[in-house]
Amino acid sequence: MFGSTLVQRHVGNTSLTAEFHEGSGRLRISSNGVLSHEFFPPQSWMIVATSAGVSNWGTRPSKTDLLHVLEQFDG
Repeated sequence: MFGSTLVQRHVGNTSLTAEFHEGSGRLRISSNGVLSHEFFPPQSWMIVATSAGVSNWGTRPSKTDLLHVLEQFDG
């Protein structure tokens, strides 16, 4: 069964969350608990690949990879 990887990052008074669903490849970005972005393959894979840089994440990004993704959304 497929799971998901979830990370959270706090920037000032904002709590950002990234959740990647391994089965569907869906990537969700939330700000203070409110969904702000949702991506499906191949866009979700491209976002992780460009954010994570030299990581060898394949189709299952690590928590570190997703933290790099959140850095792109904290501005």
